[in-house]
Amino acid sequence: MRRLIFTSVLIISVLIVPSACKRKKRADAERQQQQQSGGMATMLHTSDPNASPQLIRGFHTIESSWRWTQKTFAVTLKPPANAAKTGATLLLQLAISEPIAKSVGAQTLSARIGGIELAPETFSKPGRYSYTRDVPASALGGDSVTVEFTLDKAAAGTGGDIRELGVIVSMVGFEARQ
Repeated sequence: MRRLIFTSVLIISVLIVPSACKRKKRADAERQQQQQSGGMATMLHTSDPNASPQLIRGFHTIESSWRWTQKTFAVTLKPPANAAKTGATLLLQLAISEPIAKSVGAQTLSARIGGIELAPETFSKPGRYSYTRDVPASALGGDSVTVEFTLDKAAAGTGGDIRELGVIVSMVGFEARQ
């Protein structure tokens, strides 16, 4: 039995610890880059309290490693280097909760950057998803851009929670295009 426990702990250490170290190094590098760029980040983890100033509308407080959104929500992001010439990819990591899916049914998410509408996507089942869209260079000029997201439906909270609840967001930002 001891051998089984030791082996399990060893396997967990080998699998989890290195990936956690890589994530910490990546997060530290992102934080350093953010500080060097005057505080504006290209990619935000919504569980990071330092991200709050860039979550400009429609986000609730941190819960674990994510935040609930309202029906409409917006972020301000720093475009990646050369994005004004090459464009970028918008990435939103989200989850649809089972209670919300049961309450409102399928939800359609759309985004707009600088007046440019990005293609919507409909999520019909609970689960984790990535909303990924190419953003043209013309929408990425300047030191920062605002990305506005809209859901076609949201729900009043459940179990005494009175907040408007849309989707759960863990990360949002731009990835550079080559």
